[in-house]
Amino acid sequence: MLRSLRKPFLYALVTTLFLLFVGGCSNPVAGDDCDAEGAQESGLLCSNGIWTVDDGDVGVGEDTGSADVSVEDTDLGGGDVDASGEDVDASDEDADVADIGCQPESDEETCTSAGVDCGRVANNCGEDVFCDFCDGVKPLCDEDAQECVEPECTTDDDCTESTASHCQNYQCVCAFNIYTASEDDTVRKIDYDGKEVWQYDEFSETPIQLTVDSQGYSYVAVDDFSIRKLDASGGEVWAQPTTYIAHAIAVDTEGYIYAPSESGGALQKFDAQGSVVWTNEPFSYWIVRLLVDGDGNLYTASNAGPVHKLDPSGDVLWEFDESEWSVHGLAIDSEGYIYTGDSEGWLRRVDPDGEQVWEHWIPDWINDLAVDREDNLYVAHGESVSKFDPQGEVVWQFVNHTDDVRALSVDDEGYVYTGSEDTTVRKLDPDGHEVWSFDGHTDTVRSIAVDPGLFSAGFEGCPQQ
Repeated sequence: MLRSLRKPFLYALVTTLFLLFVGGCSNPVAGDDCDAEGAQESGLLCSNGIWTVDDGDVGVGEDTGSADVSVEDTDLGGGDVDASGEDVDASDEDADVADIGCQPESDEETCTSAGVDCGRVANNCGEDVFCDFCDGVKPLCDEDAQECVEPECTTDDDCTESTASHCQNYQCVCAFNIYTASEDDTVRKIDYDGKEVWQYDEFSETPIQLTVDSQGYSYVAVDDFSIRKLDASGGEVWAQPTTYIAHAIAVDTEGYIYAPSESGGALQKFDAQGSVVWTNEPFSYWIVRLLVDGDGNLYTASNAGPVHKLDPSGDVLWEFDESEWSVHGLAIDSEGYIYTGDSEGWLRRVDPDGEQVWEHWIPDWINDLAVDREDNLYVAHGESVSKFDPQGEVVWQFVNHTDDVRALSVDDEGYVYTGSEDTTVRKLDPDGHEVWSFDGHTDTVRSIAVDPGLFSAGFEGCPQQ
């Protein structure tokens, strides 16, 4: 049978195999120039200055004196041919060409055979292959660094206990909790997955507004002429009476709390224990929105239109009075620009000195505003939520609520939280797609806060447990 291999068709077959599988390697191929007459290399013979197929007899157990060429598992309709000088096993008749010298392999096979989980290795033909997996987990591969990222965690229990973080894609990320105030007379804490953590229901009247700090404390303005401080477990720390209904509330990074008093037009500052630090001169209208920035400056919006900036002592720095309607939307971006939205649908941007930059009309009542770290603006208007880029162009609009959206907040990663008169709380991803919906409330959701507190107030990082 082996003698039959000397038939002419073998020459064509062997030539084809070398052209297909050896041609891409650094070894010479038939037709290349050569200068060592009579030299043999990889089954080729240097003859008349040209590499040609060596048609010398190859017998069982003979050594050709050239580099080994193994045409393993090649289906010739008979037994295997081994030109390496080893015995031929003619028992395998179902062969293929998968393992020939320079046969390119898949990235995964190449990287696995090279013992590399992540990074760049050369495949059999000298091509540079990037292995973008690490023990089967693609997110752990840092393509820019061309190396595997050491996993921080496999379960939530592996993440730092002192902060609210969880394990996502083998890395510990902040677990932002949401706090809601509803006309069902409850305040609730909801985790990042949309599950209720606790609820506080010891109110005699409706909680109107709330805010949170980085320690997990929440501060609530209540319709019963009081403000309350709740701890991270939902227990009441203290309740402080006010001389009028506080329609707004804010907290700074030092733990001072600010809320309206004195017919709703004066502003009071409270320390962390709930004691009054100062009361400023009252305005002639209700304060319905209140913010504090990282420098301790305060911003108030009213039911009559004017917006004010106050210094940390409560003294007025400027007044912006372009609106003639109730301003329920108030937000600050990273450069100190202020955004206002009123009940007639006027959205305005105001510079840090109190001068209007632009205005935009939306045919809806604007109920709330929020700004993320990239200075994108979110507007709750009617039953919708719209995202605007820093240039004022609409990015997307969310329309899945079935009643007016009354509350809005955004976390450090750009996820948006909405509360509505349809009693639901929704979490949206940065592209405006709904992540989950919480339906535990039985009445209008009036306010939403997300820990660790507003970044515009100076809060940052993962919240405390």
